[in-house]
Amino acid sequence: MLDLKFVRSHLEEIRRMMKERGYDLDLSRFETLDRDRRRILSDLE
Repeated sequence: MLDLKFVRSHLEEIRRMMKERGYDLDLSRFETLDRDRRRILSDLE
């Protein structure tokens, strides 16, 4: 399992690696959910 911080900072690298392994991974959904999650956590604090 990958760490969220690693994924955030290496999106293009992960996208490329997954494509090389035959996966068509749409990380835009991850980016949207992560951005929303971070905003909500910030609002709660």
